[in-house]
Amino acid sequence: MDAGRQAGSRGSWRTRALARGFAQLLLGLTTAAAQFRLSDQTLEVKFQSNHIVSLESSPKGGHLVVRTRDGQLERTVEAGSGLKDMRRVEVHDFALTGDGTLLVSMAALYPLGASSRVLALYPLQGEPGFLTLDAVLCFRLASDPATGIWCLGPGLEESLFHRLSGPASGPWGILPRKRVRLIGSDADEPRQAHETGPAGSPAMLAEAAGHMAAWVPNAAAVLEFDTKTSEVVTWPVPLAQQGKSQMSFAAAPDGAIYGLMPQRGRNELEQLDTPYRLMRLKRDSGTWVVVPGTPVVPRGAVLAGVDGPRAVIWKRPTRTVEWVQIR
Repeated sequence: MDAGRQAGSRGSWRTRALARGFAQLLLGLTTAAAQFRLSDQTLEVKFQSNHIVSLESSPKGGHLVVRTRDGQLERTVEAGSGLKDMRRVEVHDFALTGDGTLLVSMAALYPLGASSRVLALYPLQGEPGFLTLDAVLCFRLASDPATGIWCLGPGLEESLFHRLSGPASGPWGILPRKRVRLIGSDADEPRQAHETGPAGSPAMLAEAAGHMAAWVPNAAAVLEFDTKTSEVVTWPVPLAQQGKSQMSFAAAPDGAIYGLMPQRGRNELEQLDTPYRLMRLKRDSGTWVVVPGTPVVPRGAVLAGVDGPRAVIWKRPTRTVEWVQIR
């Protein structure tokens, strides 16, 4: 081989090597963006308004951490900060609105045993606002751009869902509690809709403006409702009717509802190593079907939200947040 051909061969090899290295770098960046680890103090994780929001334990009750998709820290807010003479708080739930306002429902504890129920609003800029919750105990919350902030929990009104803010027109309470059939305990003791049950913890699921849903494990169903007309649709979750599990659900802006459910039969006992699969609600039949091509995940994982064509999953055992392609 002459010198020119040898030099060309070496140049071609270098080009291919650089191309492989660049491809590996891109793959590494993609992997990093698709998975990252949270701190050991993380208690709960949600993907909302294009951000990862996590609740982490702290001496005063907990702080909320807001991160971008790739894990970059944007802000940290101590729950209850701004409340005068507050000793500590018990965080019930949190949500991030489209304009970046962080909502926190909590019980604020003061000296001498005094306490109050509070909804805190922490905007991106400016001072926080606080709404004292005299008539509602807001265990789970979500924000609807069309009508305001909604809560799941007991209140003075005989409804399951309560609105705390928004325009004066429209319903402020939806679905009378007596219309929801709840599953009692093995000892036939009543369970409430806002309480954690054998199938997991309840959650409010924000969809498109004017539409919301809620996962109510003690009703073994996802309840979907129109925030303007009060119309409610019930989607049963058969696997939640028997056995113990840790199911979680999320809604996409286009109305698709997904669930992370155990891969077992209705009459099978769940084990610590029972795998979970991503499921999608088929509205035409009311059934839940496996999302094709998605991997199994370990028991204890949580569906944190939907990010366009991907599901966001928090794997509690490994403290990692991961993105899974769903369409």
